[in-house]
Amino acid sequence: MGYITYISRMRKYFLNFILLIAPVLAQSQVTLSNPYSYYGIGILANSSDPIQRALGNSSFAYTDSTMVNYYNSASHASGAKGYPLFSLSLNGQYSNVEDGGVTNTTQYFGLEHMYLSVPFAKRFGLAMGINPYARRGYAFQRYTVVDGDSLRFEYEGKGNISKAFVALSANLIQRKNLVVAVGTNLGYLYGQVSNSRTSVFVGESKGGVAITSERLRSFHYDVSASVRYNLNEKNNIHVSAYYDPSQKLRTSSTDDLYYFETGSASNVLASSDTSGRINSAPALKLGLNYAQKFHRITKKNKEFDSELNYVVEYQNTAFTDFGFDYKPLNTPYTADFSRVSLGIQYTPNIDLYKNFGTTSIWNRMKYRVGAYSSSLPYQVGNTSYKEFGTTFGIGIPLVAQYSYSSLNLGFNIGKRSNTEPGAINESFVGFNVGIIISPSSADKWFRKVKLD
Repeated sequence: MGYITYISRMRKYFLNFILLIAPVLAQSQVTLSNPYSYYGIGILANSSDPIQRALGNSSFAYTDSTMVNYYNSASHASGAKGYPLFSLSLNGQYSNVEDGGVTNTTQYFGLEHMYLSVPFAKRFGLAMGINPYARRGYAFQRYTVVDGDSLRFEYEGKGNISKAFVALSANLIQRKNLVVAVGTNLGYLYGQVSNSRTSVFVGESKGGVAITSERLRSFHYDVSASVRYNLNEKNNIHVSAYYDPSQKLRTSSTDDLYYFETGSASNVLASSDTSGRINSAPALKLGLNYAQKFHRITKKNKEFDSELNYVVEYQNTAFTDFGFDYKPLNTPYTADFSRVSLGIQYTPNIDLYKNFGTTSIWNRMKYRVGAYSSSLPYQVGNTSYKEFGTTFGIGIPLVAQYSYSSLNLGFNIGKRSNTEPGAINESFVGFNVGIIISPSSADKWFRKVKLD
């Protein structure tokens, strides 16, 4: 009975931790610093945990039983049975933005995601959590002279739209050498983004403010499928696909125009509220993960089974299909988004727990590198913006009581650029820190306990 009490207590601590952190993430406002986030409803989030970020800033191609992959919802059923995974990550970015010969430094930091994945029975998996969907964040100024008066224009965008979701997964075929799985994320979008433009007479405290806000309250879904095939004992291949179809998202818009002057209250010159639907941009992702195991002997004559993972991912979002059904876009997209990501992961010791006592810290970690190239949905003249970046990171197992818990770090260095005169160019360094928490081997869920 004492052992059963211990299991019950550990499970209670695990769930209490999740319930404690959930409101923090649900109420936090993820900030962003990108001058092009005024398009549409902001920059659609390509939510990437530190594992994926380190592998070429991919988002779903790589997955295993010790991680939670939001986009690859089909993977939840293939987790280690009886071991739920809780995943939490934070991300940030430091940028230098060059605009007309002037360089500005910007940065942001915030909570990225929170997931809980629970495989159960023999073929099924369930996950839930909160994930970013779209973000807006920028601030800059312009000066001009009109009839001898100097005017300062201030532009600011802010806000984010989140997605609370439940994911369902099933292995349709589950054999020794072949697993075919499908999954879906069923969620609810909520949040608000806004653009504001303020004009002020320089040297005088009077001017005007125009604010446009978009509020989303809408159902949203996506689907994924994967096929994992073992070529032999040392090689396997994993092919995945993700599709987010164009959907009619319910939204409401507010347009307000104010006049202000020091010493007096702001006056509303005009205000309007409209509601309707957004035609979301359909997104397609295709991923390939090839795993190769091999035996190695270190310089100190220690023997380990190691593994190399090669990751390739392609994604495309048809932003030119995006639009409101009740008003034209003030700043329409001029192209679609596409990205190719490449990554390699090296695992020195895949049987960590079997020989943990003889393993150095360097042989316990996972090492990741990658690169990516993107074509962005914005143009200057007839030239599209390009983004190129390199990535790297590590995974550190938290092996207390032999659990699947880990700490993961992912970094990327890149540049968004356009060769046309007057284009805004950005160089940046980004990071993602995440923790995956799993019950220990003594606290396995969904197992039958016999009482003497």
